[in-house]
Order: sequence, then structure tokens, then C-alpha cells
Amino acid sequence: MRYLVLPTQKTRCFWRSPFSLCNRKPGTLSNCLQSKQEQGVVHYELVEERVDVKVFHDFLTSANVNFEEKSYLLLDNASIHRAPKKRKQLGLPTIEEQLNPRNAELTYLPSRSPQLNPVELLFNTIRHNIEKARA
Repeated sequence: MRYLVLPTQKTRCFWRSPFSLCNRKPGTLSNCLQSKQEQGVVHYELVEERVDVKVFHDFLTSANVNFEEKSYLLLDNASIHRAPKKRKQLGLPTIEEQLNPRNAELTYLPSRSPQLNPVELLFNTIRHNIEKARA
């Protein structure tokens, strides 16, 4: 079994996750899913399981955010964000079908460009605060 750990380096490496996997258990495995707007995080969930298509679908459903103006859901190229066959196999709607009633449009970031993803700034802040608390 592999576990998530925080890196020892202080800065984010280009196209690398702020977290890494290891074979030892340093603590509880948690994944943070979040929905963010200009004013900040509007919905988040901490899950202690592997995030797959079903977990991501449930997150989008539970976010229950309806936008008055047309909005955009910005996603990176993680496999759970691009899995139409798996969604169909599980009997789940596509992400586009899930977003249509909410007046939101799906937009993908270019490959290998985490610096363009606003949520990465939050991950860096969380990691910084954890490292600061450890010291």
C-alpha cells in the first residue's frame, strides 16, 4: 500500500505534485477535493480513500453550487477528470451533463501546467503551514 507524504523541499517543482507517494505509513491518508471561486473556497471534502471517478462524481454532486452567471469549472488533466468510458460503465453522467443544469462550462488546463491551477496555491499554503507547525 502507498501513502501520501509532504515533501521536504520548500518550493513547488514544475509539473510535480506538492505531495508524493511512499510505501510507509507516516499518518492518515487524506485527499482534499475543493471548489474554489474568486472569493475563496466554496466547498471542500477530505476523503480518506483513493479518489476515483465515483468519488469525484459524488463531490461535484455534493458541491451543489448553482451559478447565476455562466461560470467555468477549471480542471487539470487528472485521469478522474477525463474518464467518459468509466463514467458510462458506472452509469454516471458525463461531467458536462452534470454541469449543464448549474450554468457551468467545463474547461481544461494545458498539460503539465500546475502553475496555472489556482487550487495549487492553496495546496502550497496548506503544506507551508504544516511544515511550519512541525518545526
